[in-house]
This record gives sequence, structure tokens and C-alpha cells, in this order.
Amino acid sequence: MSDPPTLVSALARYMRDHPHARDSAEGIHRWWLPDGHTVTAEEIEKALNWMTHHKLVAATVAADGRVRFSRATSDAQLDAVITSGNDKLAGAS
Repeated sequence: MSDPPTLVSALARYMRDHPHARDSAEGIHRWWLPDGHTVTAEEIEKALNWMTHHKLVAATVAADGRVRFSRATSDAQLDAVITSGNDKLAGAS
């Protein structure tokens, strides 16, 4: 299990490194996280909801009805989450 700040940081880092990435929560769970991250689908959903609420991620419904998540912010904002923003995430929903 990963704590929310670490998970959000990992997702932000992936988006920073892959600015055109777009995937479903299931795809993100499978492909976006570095080795060693053991998280549940619920934890992924919580992190994506937090990131969407804070306008770091855009959620769009695809033709197949599934929600796809993609980057919705600047490198600077993602860097803030990766480096110093983690303390602000603890306990956030």
C-alpha cells in the first residue's frame, strides 16, 4: 500500500515525463507506476480524484464510456507536487 502523497507524486512524475499520456484508472494502475508501488484500485481512484479536483489532471469520457485521465497543468505545477507539495496532500481528499 502506498500513502496518498507518494502515490500522487508518482503519478505527477509520470505525467511530467510523459506529457501526452492518457489512460483509464486501470491502465494507470497497471502501466504508470514504478516497480515497487503496491496500491489498490481505490487508492488510484482517490489520488486521481484529488488530482482532478486540484486541476492537475483532466478526466474525459471516451466513446467506450470509460473515463480517461490526462495531464491538465504545467511542468511547474507538477514539479511543485513532486517536490514540495507532498506535505499538503496528507489527509487530503
